[in-house]
Amino acid sequence: MSAYISVLGVAVLLLHLWGTLSFPTPACPVPCLCQRGPLLNCSTLGLTEIPTRIPPTAVSLNISNNALRSLAPLSFGHVKLKGLLHLWVGSNALESLSLILKKDRSGTRTLSSGEQKCMSWAPDLQLLSAERNHLKHLPKGLVCMKSLQILQLSYNQISKIGLTDLDNCIHLKELHLQHNSIISIHPQAFIDLKQLQVLDLSYNLLVTIPVPAYQSLRNLNALL
Repeated sequence: MSAYISVLGVAVLLLHLWGTLSFPTPACPVPCLCQRGPLLNCSTLGLTEIPTRIPPTAVSLNISNNALRSLAPLSFGHVKLKGLLHLWVGSNALESLSLILKKDRSGTRTLSSGEQKCMSWAPDLQLLSAERNHLKHLPKGLVCMKSLQILQLSYNQISKIGLTDLDNCIHLKELHLQHNSIISIHPQAFIDLKQLQVLDLSYNLLVTIPVPAYQSLRNLNALL
């Protein structure tokens, strides 16, 4: 009897291991690929909506080269992707982009407008690449992104840079805005960007850049 129980136990263990290896883990949303890093690769899949159940452990997320018009599903109610450091959403059809965490629809939590403004669903993001979309404004919620270092927004339809668009982006090192439709920059728009090293404003509609905006930058390699 004991030998039979031992054999049965081994068989159950082998079946468990086979099931684990033969079926995709629920932590990796279909049809994306989960790679080392951990990198969640959802690029070039013809997606019109964001895959559900993005794992909160994702460090890098690539959803570029799809047909996305909105990133609203990434808000996930009250859930944050605290470990997300790199996000690529280039070559989609995004007309707007918000990094602000939406209010909890359950009604159990009420946020003031000030609190909501500075609650991001990816608070530790270091790289945001959203080139080749239809963005008309800088992403909402950059005020919350104090860890952001690289912001790639080239080949969009952005027309201006306002006074508070880049507030608190104190660690931003690269800002790529080439091939947009920028016609104006607020004189104080770059005042918080003390670490900025690369600023690319080439191929826009600027006639002049306000002197205070340019003088507020240090150690800058600018392409105008």
